[in-house]
Amino acid sequence: ERAFEIIPGVLALVLHTDETQTCRYIARNKKCFYFSTWMHDSYKSFCSDFGPVNLSAVVRFCEEMSSRMEDPRIAGRKLVYYCDYDVAHVTNAAFL
Repeated sequence: ERAFEIIPGVLALVLHTDETQTCRYIARNKKCFYFSTWMHDSYKSFCSDFGPVNLSAVVRFCEEMSSRMEDPRIAGRKLVYYCDYDVAHVTNAAFL
């Protein structure tokens, strides 16, 4: 698995092809906490564009990250945010 380290040892972004691959990585990497949200693919388009997520999704994502980083049940585990290979989803996930 190729992880893009956002905060080394704390937060990474990975791309998975499907749910089976995600489950396999979760089973293999007990020191990591894998999670995803709908936020990387939530965008209210104007006409037919697909731009970055809106500001409210950014705020909600920051709140979600803060909550996960403070959760004592997963303390000490690397947070691994994952999404699929869709170009728009990857772009927005990296942005978040």
